Amino acid sequence: MPTRQTRTARHSLSGSRPPWGGYLSSYLGRILEAWFAPAPTLRIDRDGDSLLLSWPLAATGYHLETTTALTMNTAWISNATPFVITNGRNLVTTNRPPDVQLFYRLRRP
Repeated sequence: MPTRQTRTARHSLSGSRPPWGGYLSSYLGRILEAWFAPAPTLRIDRDGDSLLLSWPLAATGYHLETTTALTMNTAWISNATPFVITNGRNLVTTNRPPDVQLFYRLRRP
């Protein structure tokens, strides 16, 4: 009668975050690399009584939101002002209301 041989395969998944961003992992001896684009930076400039809010054109899918207070249960409101594309950036121009403090963020749904 022939002898039956059994092999046990060891599968492991380990990973680390390199300093340049992305993610490295090793699975079955192969190196897998995934890149995650950093969140875009929202740039805010003043032009008289207007605010110019812009972010890189390459940051697709982001929406501008605003709120009047930063608390634990902050309600963010989507900015309905359409953006235009200029100099490789998405640009929103909005009037700065007097005596109102506003906070802005970019969010990707």
